[in-house]
Order: sequence, then structure tokens, then C-alpha cells
Amino acid sequence: DAAAALSDDCAVLVGGDGELLEHYRSTVARRGLAGRVHFLGHINDDDLASHFEACDIFCMSSTLRAEAYGVAMLEAMVMGKPIVATDIEGSGVPWVNQHGRTGLNVPAGDSAALAAALHELLADDTRRAALGAAARARYESEFGAQRMTERTLALYRRLLPA
Repeated sequence: DAAAALSDDCAVLVGGDGELLEHYRSTVARRGLAGRVHFLGHINDDDLASHFEACDIFCMSSTLRAEAYGVAMLEAMVMGKPIVATDIEGSGVPWVNQHGRTGLNVPAGDSAALAAALHELLADDTRRAALGAAARARYESEFGAQRMTERTLALYRRLLPA
């Protein structure tokens, strides 16, 4: 639904596969969006960076609580991409993607809000670049290997007896 509201020159690339893939393909075909929405299937790790490099925005439009953290958002952040994500209640998604700082969060299941957030960033190169730079900086300060190692060691030190 959000893709239908975007401009005709906007291409939506969907990576991944799963049990609902055929349902989404048929929905896209039925809605006449096959020229705009492209399903890439599983993307190999070796090809992942080039897909992130090519995109303007990373969108995580999940609606299920099973998306508890959003590792794919971290992959986008390390590449300096702004994120538009759905604010899945009870998940870490809005903690990873800080609204207005690293990207935009919209209510889960609200396709109009999702389309509006995507349109807002697609129309503003300067803001998109600033959010992408902030996403990269947040990745480096909070999620990089050095920081994660420091936090893990600090946790072990607290938990293990002297």
C-alpha cells in the first residue's frame, strides 16, 4: 500500500524470502505495481553491501513483534543510510532507529504514514544525508565491535565473582 503512494520514479526493492513471498508478489501484480516493486529473494552476504550502497533509504516495514531488534537496520546504519521503520510495540526497533535522529519511525500497519515518511526523505537530500550520517555515527558509538566488546566484558566483570 505504501509503495502505491510513492512517485512512479521510485523503485522499491524487497530483499528476503519467506512463506508470504508469493502472497506479496501476487498483491503487487494485482495492484499494477510490478514495474515499481521488485522482489530480490535471498540476498547473499557478499552482495548485501552493494544493495545498501545503491539505496537512498532503508525501510523496515515489519508489523510483527517477532522483529524484536532489527539487525538489518544495523546493516543499513553501518552503510550510512537513513531508516524508515515501523514502531513495533514492545520491540527494540525504535531504540535502534531513533526517530528524527537516524531516521523516522511510523506506527506499524499505517501504510499512509509509511509512504509519507518515505516521501519526506526522498524529497529532501540534505535531511536524508544528515540522518544517514547520524545513523553511521550511532552505529559506531553504540553497536560497533569495540563498543560491544567493552559492554560484554563489563557485564562479565559484574556477574563473575572477584
